[in-house]
Amino acid sequence: VVMVYLVSAITIQKKINGRVLRLKGLARDFLFKRYFDQEEVKSQLTNRFFFDAFIDIETHVEIEPEVRQRVIDDIILTKFTHRQIRKINSLSSRKRKIAIFYVSSLNTQKSREILEKRFDKEKNDSVRFYLVFAFKDFLNVRIFDKILESLIDSNENYQRWIQALLKNHITSIQKFVPAYFDDQRIEIRKLLIGLASSTVDEKLKNYALRQFHESILEQDIKLLAIKAIAKMHPHEVANELFCKNEDIQIKRVAIGASSSIVTQEMV
Repeated sequence: VVMVYLVSAITIQKKINGRVLRLKGLARDFLFKRYFDQEEVKSQLTNRFFFDAFIDIETHVEIEPEVRQRVIDDIILTKFTHRQIRKINSLSSRKRKIAIFYVSSLNTQKSREILEKRFDKEKNDSVRFYLVFAFKDFLNVRIFDKILESLIDSNENYQRWIQALLKNHITSIQKFVPAYFDDQRIEIRKLLIGLASSTVDEKLKNYALRQFHESILEQDIKLLAIKAIAKMHPHEVANELFCKNEDIQIKRVAIGASSSIVTQEMV
């Protein structure tokens, strides 16, 4: 009985998947004919398939700005898009995440304003990360400031997610970082040390060194700082101050970094 049920379920799922693929193909054909070839064609498909097809095409093809604008102008008018904009403020975190995906795909000034407004009041860390991910391609100092403020009193998972994302977009935020060098909040300090551990940057290196020397009573900060320096600037710790440090953990990190440097002195 169980086997019959499983076979039936698999068969039904295959039919559903086949239908979905066929409908997405029709939606892509419609988009190409109407907006790229400018043919007078009408679609019998749902607004969602239309939107999904556009996202799929834009993922693989660079669409000319004027063509993209024509598509967006029509997508914005659909009931599906209007619903997604409303669902940005849904009580359901799952619905908010789905809405963020579609609204961010519009990539217009208005859609960015909607997302930023939601970020200002969002309390759920996983949803906040969805919003930050949506911001990644248009980071500016205002959004960067908001992201860093969102770290305060957040859980460690959220802080790790944000750090990982910002590390991958370091060139976009590098000029905004120095403004936070004197910020004493622990979440900010950990983030900046994390950034120092992933890029060769003189200012971030000096920041990490300063954190190491000034964090007398904060062993976790000292250890994070020495690891960041050792990873990106091993020469900075290849000396007696670090390699003969009384703290066994610091000494271990420094000796490990020093062993990776091949110089006459080390030999």
